[in-house]
Amino acid sequence: MSEIIPAIIPLSFSDLEEKLSLIKGLVSTVHVDVSDGRFTPNVTFPFHPEDKKHLERIKKEEEGMPFWQDFDFEVHCMIETPERYVEDWIRAGAARIIAHVETVGDFSLLKKEVGELTELGIALLYNTPLEKIDPYIEEIQSVQLMSIAKIGYQGQNFEEGIYKRISALRQKYPELTISVDGGVNVENAPKLIEAGANRLVVGSAIFESENITGTIEEFKNL
Repeated sequence: MSEIIPAIIPLSFSDLEEKLSLIKGLVSTVHVDVSDGRFTPNVTFPFHPEDKKHLERIKKEEEGMPFWQDFDFEVHCMIETPERYVEDWIRAGAARIIAHVETVGDFSLLKKEVGELTELGIALLYNTPLEKIDPYIEEIQSVQLMSIAKIGYQGQNFEEGIYKRISALRQKYPELTISVDGGVNVENAPKLIEAGANRLVVGSAIFESENITGTIEEFKNL
């Protein structure tokens, strides 16, 4: 059975809070896309100047992540040199860190900062060769394959070639947890699962739905 993980690109702290309120009680894990405006053009929480105060307060345990008691947070670091910021997210309570193989400068430092209690995943852009994860496969718990060509925005076109990428990775690493992120909907989800995906990260298909509860249930019942 594959896990369904709603994805949020938080335009601000209040936007994150609002979207989390829509799925409270429906899922246990939520995917938070974090963009610094360098690896991807857009900028999200907490890189807006007005939002940095919230992360500082969270790090000092003066404030909690919105609905922190209701969710496990999976933080997708769409940022340059993520190892520089991972400690902040660990202190904020992230249960899983996903860093892009294309932007990690010092993997040993990344692994050290994540530690043993937090899951570490590596993400690959759609056109990045799968072999890029080979040097790290013993040190990570999951791989996230992007199924859109342009990351950082929801509602992008789904790339049909992702099925072959999932199948190839599953064949090479039969026990690996494989997550797919980008353009996932109820139509392509069964084929993604059949190809070997364990986790489906779903953004616009959930949050642009007229019935969020019903849509999540539909995904879970696939």
